[in-house]
Amino acid sequence: NGIDVGPIACVPEPVKQVDAVMIGVRPNKGSLDVVPVWKIVQSIRPGTTLRLMGGMAGEENLAKDIRREGLENLIEIFKPKEGWAPFNVYVEKIKQSRILFAPSHEEGWGIAVCEAMACEVPVVAYDLPVYRRVYGDALVTVPEGDYPAFAKALCDLLDNPARHGQAMERGHRCAEKYDWDTVAQSDWRCVESLLALSPSV
Repeated sequence: NGIDVGPIACVPEPVKQVDAVMIGVRPNKGSLDVVPVWKIVQSIRPGTTLRLMGGMAGEENLAKDIRREGLENLIEIFKPKEGWAPFNVYVEKIKQSRILFAPSHEEGWGIAVCEAMACEVPVVAYDLPVYRRVYGDALVTVPEGDYPAFAKALCDLLDNPARHGQAMERGHRCAEKYDWDTVAQSDWRCVESLLALSPSV
């Protein structure tokens, strides 16, 4: 598992356009958590904005829920005209955000989380075992399903520049460990060690 840090770093830092972004909007990734959490966010920090992007499922129902709760001016559903976004556009959209909103309930290891951290975008997520194992304290986490705690963590990070900067730095350092070049070098060192231990033929 890893990410290609080089092309991410090559995308210039754009002007921040939204407070948070969510990547991959499906039930197992937390699409049903979007509206409940964002309603609480608005009660704490009115006007906080969210961009939804990436693979989507149940988009029409989610859009109805967003409209029903009067959040349509605060939650943007980003869909490229071509149906997909080139990698540099995808990265730019992440970099335009101040935080990654990651309410996923299940993950393999969380490539979108790692890409966001490589973009120097701090992550707020549910406290999943896989995140603890892979990312340690690089993420800001809350108990799974605790909407008020999630909303508070998001708002605290947005309103506290020092805390935001610390989370950004921790995440970026962590993401660099998963760069494909770094992973490949580590794997190669392991192979060299095994070859050195093998008896000569």
